[in-house]
Amino acid sequence: MALAFPIAGLIGRAISGPVDAVGPALIGGALTGAGLGAAQWLAARHAFGGAAAWIGASAAGYGLGLAAGAALVGYETDLGSLAAMGAVSGVVLGISQGLTLGAQGRRELAVGWGVAMPALLAIGWSVTTVIGVDVDE
Repeated sequence: MALAFPIAGLIGRAISGPVDAVGPALIGGALTGAGLGAAQWLAARHAFGGAAAWIGASAAGYGLGLAAGAALVGYETDLGSLAAMGAVSGVVLGISQGLTLGAQGRRELAVGWGVAMPALLAIGWSVTTVIGVDVDE
């Protein structure tokens, strides 16, 4: 799982270009979300239900979340901006994936999942920057 996000992100960026406007954020985010959702589903398909629903929710949630988060911080990539972008992306992704889990009757997991995503993505983007990954590149 740890490799799924950066690999999906690299693919998303290769296709959409840098996240410097709404369009690339939506496209790159949707591709990244689909890759992340696919890896999550492969790792725990028993928990996430049907592949199409989970991957679709992940693509939509992360695409919309990244577009909103990146616009909110003016497409800046300093540590604080990336943490905020991660949190906003996580809110939208958590809602999207949580609704998918809730529709399957997995309400307890849906709530926990939805609450965890903003913090996990904010931490993930922060750690990426702290360990020296140049997000601008």
